[in-house]
Amino acid sequence: MLLLADVARHSVVISSGYTTAVRRYRLVPILSLFIAVNAWAATVGETDRILPLIQDGGGWSTQVSITNLAAKPATVVAAFLTKRGFAEAWPVSLKSTAGTVKNATAEIPLAPGATAIIETSGTPATLTRGFAEVAELADQPIGVSATLIQREGDLIIQSVKIPLAPAHERKSVVPFDLTDPLLKPQMIWVSMTSSKVLDVVFRNLRGETVLTDQISFDGSAQLTLNVRDYWPQLKEFRGTMQWSVTFPFADRYEQRYLSGLSLLIREGQPWTVLNGMTLPADQASISPY
Repeated sequence: MLLLADVARHSVVISSGYTTAVRRYRLVPILSLFIAVNAWAATVGETDRILPLIQDGGGWSTQVSITNLAAKPATVVAAFLTKRGFAEAWPVSLKSTAGTVKNATAEIPLAPGATAIIETSGTPATLTRGFAEVAELADQPIGVSATLIQREGDLIIQSVKIPLAPAHERKSVVPFDLTDPLLKPQMIWVSMTSSKVLDVVFRNLRGETVLTDQISFDGSAQLTLNVRDYWPQLKEFRGTMQWSVTFPFADRYEQRYLSGLSLLIREGQPWTVLNGMTLPADQASISPY
């Protein structure tokens, strides 16, 4: 499935006296597999195809567990990708308990109820990040979970679950408390469609809009933003951030091909992950295609 990129504008409208310049960007074409992905949840079919964060190196590795939930054999393809999507090969080293691995892609046959585990090596000295698409070729339901693991030698320092929301879970609102000086929140989004613009709204605890923005991917399939650095005017902010997409037929594509989460990092503490679903309630529907 070839989803052609388009040209879009990055514009910002900020209330309470803030202003930001208009920026432009051009997107590159991206080839997308037919994929079905979920983490923590059990049943995945035609939606939730993107696992938004894979980490490898610098003491980190990632395990992805895939279970065949169907009553007949399944064939699963898992592609591990950089922020440039299929435009760039990720030289990540993988091993799998079943199937074959080639060029950062695993093809796995699974009997009914069987599970396979794919693991990155964690051997590079420098941390690299990417994401994964996981496809059952006949669109049968599978269960998928991912765990980021940080080690010092043989000692596990922390284990971080990366969730994907089931279709229509509608978790596009993320709470932030930037009054905590130790909190370093990151937003991570993946989009494998021609839509590369997200609408973002920050509201305070009274529900008042503090800031609105439009975020562009600048030619990438994966986008990571450090919230404090990108929006320095939100110093001491407490409230929520809501993100959504507004483009024709968003309901048909984004629940498959766009995923996002908030990674909350505090110095000296384990990471916390908050995920955000793609669509608000009034946009949620299944594509007829």
